[in-house]
Amino acid sequence: MADPAAIAATAAATFLGDQQGTGVRFGDRRIDFIPAGDGPKGLMALHLKARDRARAGQVATVANVTFRFV
Repeated sequence: MADPAAIAATAAATFLGDQQGTGVRFGDRRIDFIPAGDGPKGLMALHLKARDRARAGQVATVANVTFRFV
């Protein structure tokens, strides 16, 4: 991702969120966009608030995307 702030601006405009730098807030949720550097490009990971606090820290990979419960 060459310009995380530009991607955040597009996401905020498309999904009616509030851009905050390189992130977008949707009510009590937030998406942060970070540069890929020399690594792979695209969606790599999601950090999700665990509904069951006992699951905090668990990680699963689905379709090459890492889901981490926090």
